[in-house]
Amino acid sequence: LYTYSNYYYAYRHCRWLEKNIRSTSMSVFFYDHVQEYLQYVIPLNELSHIYYIYESQLNDSQKRLFVETFGGLINYNYNFQRAADKLFVHKNTLFYRYNKFKALMGIDPVEKAADRAFAEGFCNYLKRMRL
Repeated sequence: LYTYSNYYYAYRHCRWLEKNIRSTSMSVFFYDHVQEYLQYVIPLNELSHIYYIYESQLNDSQKRLFVETFGGLINYNYNFQRAADKLFVHKNTLFYRYNKFKALMGIDPVEKAADRAFAEGFCNYLKRMRL
């Protein structure tokens, strides 16, 4: 049953998509971006406490490289060739960057679902921080 409050929240979700999700596709579905939305509604100071230990290990340049690297991988479901093509880097360069962060942070998002969720959350957090 649809109520005015359902329309209100649906409208808010559409506005959030419009403001926060960039896509070359004509259609963007909210349910494809629920994880980003959930992180968006969590207060930034709470996220900063969660990710502090990892954020403190990286300088600003490394943070930007993390966002670029993992942002590309996330957008293409960890397909290294497609992500490398879209980032305009060689596939081996992307593997090098990925392995560098994997060793530095002790994560393996390709092999472990929990690490993938962490990497995606951390990437979204850094994007929110506007790095």
